Amino acid sequence: MKVFLKKLLLFAFSAFAIYILLLGTLYFIRIGNVPMIFRTTQGNVFKGGLTYKKFQDFDKNKKYDIIVLGSSHAYRGYDPQIFDSYGYDIYNLGSSAQGILASYIIARHFIKKENCNTVIIDLYDRIFKINSIESLSDITQNVSSDKAALDLCLHSKDLRAINMITLRMFNKMDPPLNKDTSDIDRGFQASKSQLILPGVPKDVDYVTNEKTLAYFAKLIHYLHHEGLQVILAEHPLPAVYTIPDFKHEAFIRDIRKITDQYQIPWYDLMKDSTMSGIQYYADENHLNYRGVIKYNHKLIGLMQQEGILKKKNK
Repeated sequence: MKVFLKKLLLFAFSAFAIYILLLGTLYFIRIGNVPMIFRTTQGNVFKGGLTYKKFQDFDKNKKYDIIVLGSSHAYRGYDPQIFDSYGYDIYNLGSSAQGILASYIIARHFIKKENCNTVIIDLYDRIFKINSIESLSDITQNVSSDKAALDLCLHSKDLRAINMITLRMFNKMDPPLNKDTSDIDRGFQASKSQLILPGVPKDVDYVTNEKTLAYFAKLIHYLHHEGLQVILAEHPLPAVYTIPDFKHEAFIRDIRKITDQYQIPWYDLMKDSTMSGIQYYADENHLNYRGVIKYNHKLIGLMQQEGILKKKNK
């Protein structure tokens, strides 16, 4: 038995050493300063860019009035300067295609009652039906905490996460490859595009994903346990791209099963008739800055009218 265990340990150690050597070789061989690993494996994103900067700039020891979680709808949809004008100090921790698992891990490692009063979770039906490899890779490479990156990879139960966390360790030796951090304000980045001519709606759908909903329940429970106020918000979409009523109603039912016990307010403005025109959108589902201005003022006004957010001195 001892001989067998020794052979097993030797095999495991040898396999691990070969794996590290192989990935190290692919990392240090470069074409145009880009490691070969990005050309030979799938799902990896560069270190740097929006997500890297927002976590580097985030001060865990500062007290924020509001922190935002969610996908690109979040980081492109909530402007700190508009919230400033109402007296609210806000930080946007949304990221591209941020799945609910990623939001849960980010909340556990970065959001506490000591540094936040209110969390706005930006909801988007389609994010709930997918397990985004883009989000897994982006957060793994660019979150400022090794523990958070490892926690995300372990919870993902995706074999590709092994490559991602290993790549993160190699990346520590080099500066960010993605240096695009222009026009980022406290995690917010406005879209400069304009939707011109809507085409055929794509992926206007919602499908129940039990795994995603389970992590959403964990996220809500964690924030509630921390004593934080939670607000759900879903920003408008152009009329041609809204999700069909029966699909959206299924999404609402799934969310309500989790949130009703906590009495969490939900501002569902997806089909807001005052923002159905394409002039408010950068593309089929993201607000442009004109849309952000109108949406933010409307959302803050609703929250203040209902006493969800207390009015503050500017």
